[in-house]
Amino acid sequence: MRNLWDDKQLHHKFQLVERSSGMVLADSIEIHTVELAKYNGTAEEVRAASLLEQWAYWIKNASSHSVEELQALLPELEFLRATGELNAIREITEEKQMYDAREKASLDIQSNLNDARQEGRQEGRQEGEVIGRIKTYQELLGDQASTDEELSRLSTEQTTSMIAELQRRLRKRDA
Repeated sequence: MRNLWDDKQLHHKFQLVERSSGMVLADSIEIHTVELAKYNGTAEEVRAASLLEQWAYWIKNASSHSVEELQALLPELEFLRATGELNAIREITEEKQMYDAREKASLDIQSNLNDARQEGRQEGRQEGEVIGRIKTYQELLGDQASTDEELSRLSTEQTTSMIAELQRRLRKRDA
């Protein structure tokens, strides 16, 4: 926060003035400024402070107090109402944060499931390609084709070795 005016006054009241005649639009339009940066009252001083200073304290410090503390510090009706509204906003904010956290967790789970499905599909495609390659090589060599079930039980190393052996036999046959 920064100060608007170079003085120690917390509250300024401005009225509209007609420049050439100096006539004031009294009781029509006023502009008030309250410079919170100039108010440094403490919780111990707030009860004896002016109403304006109490509001300045409440605005600056309400977020650092519990509802009960604010009610004890400023028990007047207008402060109780403002504190009640602040508490309702805090609760809504906490509920919103909890809702957002649940929503994020749900989206994260869905995203993880989608990623896992995609990864599973990719692995399935790769396994299908390997099985298809082995069966094609076996057919070209006139061997009995292995079943999908038999080939699915093989490890990656075993299928890699089997493909290398079948390719070696095909090259040897074509030579």
